[in-house]
Amino acid sequence: FLEAGIHAREWISTSVVLYIAGALLREASAGDVRRLLQKFVFAILVPVNPDGYVYTWEVDRLWRKTRSNRPGLSCRGATSGVDANRNWGVTWGKTQDAVYRRELHDPCTEVYIGPSAFSEPET
Repeated sequence: FLEAGIHAREWISTSVVLYIAGALLREASAGDVRRLLQKFVFAILVPVNPDGYVYTWEVDRLWRKTRSNRPGLSCRGATSGVDANRNWGVTWGKTQDAVYRRELHDPCTEVYIGPSAFSEPET
């Protein structure tokens, strides 16, 4: 399983996974690669966060989160988005650090975990 682009601004990860996918296709007839392709199923997901990825190209190069637009969840009147990497259900929002816990639940921070685990279609 290869995935990239969960954080929208990390363009290089998307490029690397696309390069690997292209190399597998270009070299599919080579002995070692052919054996890998016959033995394993490759699941390639890129970019994981397509709305955020496009937003980094068109509006804000350093945007990190999803482009979720939920009523009541905004930051200074704008779309807040969710850090998709922190939106998974495993240990969702658990931390011993009180300051970090506040950041996780604040839609205006880059590490906002969302209203609930798996609230984002990307996760």
